[in-house]
Amino acid sequence: MSISNSKTLSKLWILFLFCCLRTQAETIVIENARIFPMQDDSAVEFSSITLDKGNVKSFNNSQTAQQNATVINAMGKFVTPGLFDAHTQIGLEEIDAVDSSVHSRLNNENIGPAFDIQYAVNPSSTLIQVNLVEGVTHAVVAPVPGSDFFAGFGAAIKLAGVQPIYRPRVAMFAAINNRIIKKAGGSSSEVIAKLIRTTTNLKELKSSKYQPRGGDYSKADVQAIDYAYRKKLPIVVDVNQSKDILQLIDIANTFGLNLIVMGGAEAWKAAEKLSGADIPVILDPLDNLPSDFDRLGARLDNAAILQQAGVTIAFSDPDAHNSRRLRQLAGNAVAQGLPWYEGLKAITRSPANIYGIDKGYLKTGSKASLVIWNGDPLEVTSWPEKIMLEGKWVNLESRQTALYKRYQDLGAGKKTGFTYQ
Repeated sequence: MSISNSKTLSKLWILFLFCCLRTQAETIVIENARIFPMQDDSAVEFSSITLDKGNVKSFNNSQTAQQNATVINAMGKFVTPGLFDAHTQIGLEEIDAVDSSVHSRLNNENIGPAFDIQYAVNPSSTLIQVNLVEGVTHAVVAPVPGSDFFAGFGAAIKLAGVQPIYRPRVAMFAAINNRIIKKAGGSSSEVIAKLIRTTTNLKELKSSKYQPRGGDYSKADVQAIDYAYRKKLPIVVDVNQSKDILQLIDIANTFGLNLIVMGGAEAWKAAEKLSGADIPVILDPLDNLPSDFDRLGARLDNAAILQQAGVTIAFSDPDAHNSRRLRQLAGNAVAQGLPWYEGLKAITRSPANIYGIDKGYLKTGSKASLVIWNGDPLEVTSWPEKIMLEGKWVNLESRQTALYKRYQDLGAGKKTGFTYQ
């Protein structure tokens, strides 16, 4: 290589570093916006936010000129924290009907509480970017229930990066459903009774002398349950019938469990007890059909009744692939009487809070995860115009947008070759 070429490369490298440093140090002001930081229970709104190196520097209600700042005129658009899905299988499943692409469930009934999905999350899953470009920045991924009450550990993820998991073992997941009741002998009473026996005898079960017999938990499973209890991890139970919810509330109060009810089609019947015990509910606001005997009391205003009673609520879409529909769920809950701000909170701040995660809101000094929406975020006719995840702008291209472009001009595709990744 000649000296002149070497000098040219050196200059280009210095210029590249300078551009990178300048980009990282850039101050960004988003103004003329409707900004909801979601820092507390009051619907505080600002018109301006200043970001410094990707961190939230300040909020304001007036235009403040900043030297050397990039100014984004939002022209009255909404700015919210990135959306947070309280329960999903993003990164664990690609196609539910193709077993080889599903890592969220086990076929081996001998494994239950000790199942830990953190090792299966795929950062290259196409579902991550598909949901990210529609405003979902964070989620909790969970195992699918098997035939035991306990399903295993879930993990908190961000929808970007080589390593999406930022908190493994964020909660222990469980369920009371027809399959589990059948395995227990045919009555939900035995499922509840086994939970009480296991919790009552946990010290004895985890002793070095413990020898599991047929139907008993393995040593690894007992240690997993003990870990969840000792660490006060949320015990997230997928349960719908009000009688089972009331039983679980009593067990949580007796043993000091950190219970979260998920599903909760009939949770509105237990609203006062849930509120008094400070037990949150993760639900699908559109679950209003009596599809089985556990859901006979399902109703569309479930979320509104729970919130009015003082219960913390969070929303989750039952389709593992479609966290992006969270906004539609929240909008429907608002249409059934839930206050607008509470609807937004149920897909941002509240799901993070119930897991004890410091996400879902915009806080001074923290890395910004935010979305600039072109309209009301709870309207299906709105969509994200810009997304920032932990201080970095997100590329708004996904496999689906690439597929759209691929078939937009078939002639060009034949010449250049179709690509979608």
